[in-house]
Amino acid sequence: MTTVETFQPHIRRHEAGSIDFDYYRTRATALRGQMKREDRLLRLAVASLIVITLTFVAVLVVVAGHT
Repeated sequence: MTTVETFQPHIRRHEAGSIDFDYYRTRATALRGQMKREDRLLRLAVASLIVITLTFVAVLVVVAGHT
């Protein structure tokens, strides 16, 4: 038979029994920082692709103008 504890996530607690909010706050801050770094990297990659595409199109336009 399954108990209710099996479905409950493990909650980190202090020795006194209170919930360790500092642990969860630290994890949330770390995840938020990771998300910001990944967002910045994605924006840089997209901007680079746009610049490469526009440069390629400009070269094609210049070459087509000379022919």
